[in-house]
Amino acid sequence: MKLVIAEPGSERVREIFRQISMQDLCVSSLCVVETHSALSRLLEAGEIEESERLAASSYLINVIANTDVHQFDTAVMHEAIRVIHKRRLRALDAI
Repeated sequence: MKLVIAEPGSERVREIFRQISMQDLCVSSLCVVETHSALSRLLEAGEIEESERLAASSYLINVIANTDVHQFDTAVMHEAIRVIHKRRLRALDAI
């Protein structure tokens, strides 16, 4: 969410994304669903406006169109577990 919605840590995430090629980026298919879910929760909680949700969704669609989307499988699961232990991330953040 830090990439598309201003929150603590957003600028650092955006800085990282500016430094990498979109062709080097990959995301999990679960990430796509989780991001839309998070945007809906923020809208429902009144933390963002509908226009912000639409803009973020549109931006994400563009990002996803230019990245490699991986299906969640055993290989992704094992890599996510490795990253969780290395970086202390939440499950969906690691995926």
